[in-house]
Amino acid sequence: MNSRWHRAVRLSVWWERLASGTFPERLPEEDHGRGEMMRWSRGPILFYLALLVPLLLVLGGCGTRGPVTVALDRVERPVAEEIWHRFIDRSCSLAVDADLRVGWKAWGQEGTVRATLLLQVPSFLRLALVDPLDRPVVLITGDGTSFTLVDNRTGEAYTGPVEAGFWKKYVPEVLADQELFFLLAGRLEAGRCKVQKIARDREGRGYWYTLRCADNLRHQVLLSDSGMMACHRILAGDELELEVTYEGTLGDFPCPWPRTLEIEGERVSGKIVLEFERIYSTEPVSPERFQLRLPSHVTLTRVR
Repeated sequence: MNSRWHRAVRLSVWWERLASGTFPERLPEEDHGRGEMMRWSRGPILFYLALLVPLLLVLGGCGTRGPVTVALDRVERPVAEEIWHRFIDRSCSLAVDADLRVGWKAWGQEGTVRATLLLQVPSFLRLALVDPLDRPVVLITGDGTSFTLVDNRTGEAYTGPVEAGFWKKYVPEVLADQELFFLLAGRLEAGRCKVQKIARDREGRGYWYTLRCADNLRHQVLLSDSGMMACHRILAGDELELEVTYEGTLGDFPCPWPRTLEIEGERVSGKIVLEFERIYSTEPVSPERFQLRLPSHVTLTRVR
């Protein structure tokens, strides 16, 4: 309870400060483009920063009470097993470059912001929250070992290892071993989980698979009859740490990307809704795309 109370206090402080943030006064000629730097002047903008942290905590349309299931009969079991093998054995791309909207609701507050996202296995991340003119407000990159976060409002940047206390304030330990790409893609890494139990969803939405994965947590996933993931629940004991609901698909790919994700759970303050609007590519890119060259006006702080 104390941890949830402290998160509530932090959120209320962030929202009280929204009116005193900044918008960009102008974008230097050399800085145009998705995800680059800029200078800032006064105006309301901390709204974007308040949205960034909940996203990183990822970062329950399927029901926080737990799935209601029916035991399989002899006819259904081979069908459910075939759906699972077809799902886990698919050959899918391991990268995505996309535009999306990030929505957030918690403690009586809500908001939405546009963003660009570049994700690639194993742990490459480049996320930019942008203003209505597509100018980046907050930019964060990571490679699974180190991260860089840039606050364009103040011209300050922070970099350090992902083990740093600064980073772990926003990414809970329970998610440290989670592959963000697979979670957002509505997929599981092959060979990472073993099926312990299969049951039919009582509402006819497909089959629930209870898994034991490499992170030593219990996972429950709901696959539709077509083999698409509809829900992914992560539990530590009986505690629901994270729950992701998937709706719709986007892109003409062998493994379509989920169009809408709703994220809730003990490790998320409120509800996060990710609405993917456009997929530019699912082809892997050079690791250099996940490195930042900071302008001279940005002050860099190294954290440990």
